[in-house]
Parts: sequence; structure tokens; C-alpha cells
Amino acid sequence: MHKIILSIIIVGLLISSAIAEGTNWVLVSLAKEGGNQIYIDTSNVSHESDNIYRVWIKKVATREPEGGHLLSYVKYDCKEKKYGYLQQFTYDKDGRIKSSDSFADNFKWEYAPPETKGMITLNYVCSNRDKWEE
Repeated sequence: MHKIILSIIIVGLLISSAIAEGTNWVLVSLAKEGGNQIYIDTSNVSHESDNIYRVWIKKVATREPEGGHLLSYVKYDCKEKKYGYLQQFTYDKDGRIKSSDSFADNFKWEYAPPETKGMITLNYVCSNRDKWEE
């Protein structure tokens, strides 16, 4: 079990170090047996207003044979504990865009259920507010 967790951490570090300049991907959620790893780009957090932040989220599948990842631009409301997707890009294992979706025209808020990756990322963004407001 420890070897699996260590392997996941090493893969995550390798992936995050291979990302383009100008980003700082921080691992906020480890996969559980075939799940995903969730990263937040801490260098591009945007403070929109009082309690509203925009953040790039990267979801990397740990056991998908086709590989690849999903990038999402997400808006978080720290006061109301909700979030909504603005844009998403799906990449193949070679880094090529497979699909993209924009939700700006039909944006909607969703409340983050407890103990979900949505709540984990929301808590990370909101608990680090002082960093984003510098």
C-alpha cells in the first residue's frame, strides 16, 4: 500500500514538473484506487470580488489506459461554499486537445457536497485566500 501511494506521489511530481512555465500545479487530492489526482494552478488564481476566485484545476486519471487529463477553469464562492465551471479542455496522453467546452454563456453555481473533490478544492482555494489577494 505504501509503495502505491509513493508511486502516485512520484508520478504526480513528475507530471507537475513537466508543465509549461508560468504555472505552479499543487497536488490537493490523491487518487484512491483508480481515481483521479487533482491539482490547482496556484500561480494563476484570480480574485474576482469579495469571496469569488477563479482557478485552473487539473484532473489526472491515474489508471486510465488512454492517459490524458482534464483542465477546468472554475469559479469558487468562498462565502456560499459553491462553485461553477467556466471552461473545460480534455487532453490526450500526448498533450493534444481532444475536446473543449465553454460554460460562460450558461454558467451555473453548484454547491459542493461534503467529502468530495469539489469540496476539497473549494476548501483549498478558500483557506489560502490571503495568498491570492497579494
